[in-house]
Amino acid sequence: NNTGGTGLDSIKVTAGTLQISSDANLGTGNVTLSGGVTFATVGNTLTVDNNITIEDGGASFNQIGSGHLTLSNQVSGDGRLTKTGGGILTLSANNDGLAGGVTISNGTLYAAFANPTQETLGYGEVTLAGGTLTVTGTGALAINNAITLDSNGGTLSYSLTGGSDTLTLTGLITGSSMLTKAGAGTVILDNTGNSGATAGLTVTSDAVSATSDSRWVGGTV
Repeated sequence: NNTGGTGLDSIKVTAGTLQISSDANLGTGNVTLSGGVTFATVGNTLTVDNNITIEDGGASFNQIGSGHLTLSNQVSGDGRLTKTGGGILTLSANNDGLAGGVTISNGTLYAAFANPTQETLGYGEVTLAGGTLTVTGTGALAINNAITLDSNGGTLSYSLTGGSDTLTLTGLITGSSMLTKAGAGTVILDNTGNSGATAGLTVTSDAVSATSDSRWVGGTV
């Protein structure tokens, strides 16, 4: 237990793996990750309330099995956040200082919007690389990040929480693989450059809409 003024004030990890079993392992200060380090929680369900900074080289968050890690305070920095492992990672703060982007290569990343203007995913590119991005929140939500579909594609899940709730994707969608829409809510595609992508779209639940042909992805729908 490194809290209560008796332990760590801050942590900086530049290589290898940082594994925790409780929030108290981290103390109360800022946690800085860089150089491609792995932040691991194995089979644990826990919430970390430290501020997280991701620097050059980025960091991977590896939640495996039943692991579910919630980062409830701000994540910031120029490094990329990569979600690995088959478990769940939840981002619930306003991460408007996260410039490095997000990659979801396995498992599920929950983007929990406390309000419609929150920048839960930061403002860098979001890459779907085999994992699932699940968006939760109430009201008309928007994701302004550019979205890239790598060769493994990915799933975007959005569940309706109110009678008129929608999720609008204003960022440019690029890539050549498949985007799968899941969840009982409507997703609106709203970037006129989307048709330049060769990505396809599969809708397994509810609806995806666009107001012009240029807003649809260019592949098979």
